[in-house]
Amino acid sequence: MKIVKISNEFYNIIKFDKEALDKDTRPYLLLLKLKYNCKYIDFVIPFRSNLKPSVKKYKDQYFPLPPNKATKKGNIHAIHYLKMLPINKNYIERFFFSDDQEYFKFLLDYIHQNEKFIVQKAQTYLYNYESNKRYNYATDIDKILTVIENQ
Repeated sequence: MKIVKISNEFYNIIKFDKEALDKDTRPYLLLLKLKYNCKYIDFVIPFRSNLKPSVKKYKDQYFPLPPNKATKKGNIHAIHYLKMLPINKNYIERFFFSDDQEYFKFLLDYIHQNEKFIVQKAQTYLYNYESNKRYNYATDIDKILTVIENQ
């Protein structure tokens, strides 16, 4: 697992999906080869600095992280499975850790300590998604897959 950035070209390809988070400076967690519809596919999961406290009742939608500088009091910093995207590796770019390298090192260590659990939750989310347990505001994984497979 590593922290990556998604290319603007990819955002342009999937702009039909209004739930895809297209902030060009947003970091994503790259998860290699999760199983979806009997195939192994690369996925990225966005980091979210300010999930509202009301999301706490949906623990299957996110993995909480230690707050960062942008996290407002009472909000949650997390990896947000609901906004997970299938991706072709050609659209993955290096993420540059600009201002708070110490925090990102700490964050990466924290993620690696919880890697098995993060992957397990991501895979469970995908199994549920395949079984038509889909939430409002989720990305359209099937449509995105169709588009990137036809590239």
